[in-house]
Amino acid sequence: MSRRILLILILAFGVILYGCTMKGAMFQNAENAFDRGDYAEAKRLYTQIIQKYPGSEFATKAKFRLAQICEKEYDWDNALKYYEQVTKEVKGGYLDAQSRSRMALIRKARQDIAKAKYIYDNNPGSERGNRAAAQALYDMAQAYERLGQYEKAIETYEKLLKEFPKYKNASQVQYQIGMIYFYKLYDYEKGWKAFLKVIKNYPDSDLAKASDRLLKQTEKTLNEIAALIEDVKKIRNEVAMRFEKMGRHVSQTDKYSIHAEKAAQDYIGIAQGWKKLKNYPNAIKAFKELADEIPFGQWAPNALFNAAELYQEMGDYEMAVKTYEELFRRYPHSFRRADAIYNEAICYEAMREFAKAYDLYKTYISLDETDENKVRRAEEKVAQWGYDEDGDGFPFYMEAQYGTSDKDPTSYPEKK
Repeated sequence: MSRRILLILILAFGVILYGCTMKGAMFQNAENAFDRGDYAEAKRLYTQIIQKYPGSEFATKAKFRLAQICEKEYDWDNALKYYEQVTKEVKGGYLDAQSRSRMALIRKARQDIAKAKYIYDNNPGSERGNRAAAQALYDMAQAYERLGQYEKAIETYEKLLKEFPKYKNASQVQYQIGMIYFYKLYDYEKGWKAFLKVIKNYPDSDLAKASDRLLKQTEKTLNEIAALIEDVKKIRNEVAMRFEKMGRHVSQTDKYSIHAEKAAQDYIGIAQGWKKLKNYPNAIKAFKELADEIPFGQWAPNALFNAAELYQEMGDYEMAVKTYEELFRRYPHSFRRADAIYNEAICYEAMREFAKAYDLYKTYISLDETDENKVRRAEEKVAQWGYDEDGDGFPFYMEAQYGTSDKDPTSYPEKK
């Protein structure tokens, strides 16, 4: 090979590598904006990726993210448009399965809302018509809940109570308003008022008693959380101010000094308090703050592991995986490493990314300090998924990921 040809090949490879690096960097910037909730910036970057790199995997993932953002903005038509594009560009795996699932949910909920609105708008005013109209409002509110339009759901429930105060399940409706405020919007002030209405308006109902118990438990937990937050602030400020007055640079270790263990326990208590209230976003925030504020010792890796588990419990498998990966990156030799690998395999399995799950289950089996029951389950997965029943060269885990049959040799994943 001549030096000229070699130079051309090297330059060509460099251009390709640079292009891949640019795509990856732009996509990561968009992901960072998405994760922190800056959806305007995320939309701008995802749109650029689609325009600059059409047909790439990054462009497909960008369309999926745009669909998710449209959902958060209640822009259902565009959400469906982007999800449909994703299903045409990928076959099998997380993006395909999740897009199809979300499309089905959006379409069904919108149909239910349209049907309920028609019944309500065409209420003849008779006793039977009023019953049908009241039920239509209830069905409409339920559909808004499924869509995640919680404010609209509350508005519709309140309309139902105002127009049909004798609705058969009125106490349940008022109780549900409180539940949405507490466990979906995390607005304890408005939720408190909603539960008090249950107690006041339906004093003899079981839900009135349930509301009273819930308010007492919530008040106690919120007070405990507030006290722990103040304790952390006190520890941080006292130590930091002392060192700063001495003209010393305050490092993370210095910030808490001998009080690190107490501060860590406070953070754990805060996270557990929010978890008790099912406020997982705040619990995750507390665990992540612990990992950032006290990154030494075993507190940080354990906090990241707990945050990832909460994402997993919420069904946010993508964020769970990202958090497990952060644990591996920051603390590769952590005592939580083996359990994190096993849990990450479960996440990928739930995301229908069976190839990644298969590799992680195999990795878990090879590790020391594993749980005997988990090893047995992982071995069962590996044995089952690695078997190629129809002998077409594609083991079960590949067939499962792409929705093809491992019993029919003519049915197998097709390369894109």
